[in-house]
Amino acid sequence: MVYDGVPVEVSRPVKGSNEFVLDIGPRGLTWIPASGDEPRYTRLGLVAQTFDEHGRELKRVAKFVKAIAPPNLPATGAVEQDIVVPIAIPPDPKAVRVRVVVREEDTEQMGSADVDLKK
Repeated sequence: MVYDGVPVEVSRPVKGSNEFVLDIGPRGLTWIPASGDEPRYTRLGLVAQTFDEHGRELKRVAKFVKAIAPPNLPATGAVEQDIVVPIAIPPDPKAVRVRVVVREEDTEQMGSADVDLKK
């Protein structure tokens, strides 16, 4: 199932590496306003799954991320910049596909993207 509430793209900078980069679009994200010394931020839940050639799940990694807005943005108002989040996925020789699901904590909207590991 593909989720599109939060726009997300996944790339693999180095072929054969277990390091991936998520590019999360601003639509669907809720930013907590800056207060005192704390800058604006949003909270995301990430789940990365690997699948074999038959579509069976092999491994799953989950983590929570507190993404900080760039310091040049105002304390309130719309944020129109993407967030870039690195994620490491444990290697599995049987894996042919990776799916990453991003869940925005405040609105519970989700987005997903797949990466074909054979390419």
